[in-house]
Amino acid sequence: MRLAATLIAAIAVASCVGTPPVEKVAAYAEGGACKALPEGVTCDCVISTAHAEIPNIKVDRSSDETGSRLGRSTIGALDPRIAVAVENAKKSCAAGKAVV
Repeated sequence: MRLAATLIAAIAVASCVGTPPVEKVAAYAEGGACKALPEGVTCDCVISTAHAEIPNIKVDRSSDETGSRLGRSTIGALDPRIAVAVENAKKSCAAGKAVV
């Protein structure tokens, strides 16, 4: 029960700092990254670990990009942190260091 409460709190905090919804992470992962996973690694592991890692990833913004942190790019564009998080999550899940 404590783990569930911690996870809910982490998701709530992550949503405050502009983390993309888990649906976008899942769509990206299922669109290609989950097709070539190492033995014993599940797509659910990759998605949950990537979503938990996104708030900790720093992506350089171009000098001409303006606006708030919540509006990181144009509407409908993929958050660049998702690709980095999914690749890191694949490695973490394969090594047994996943956030589930």
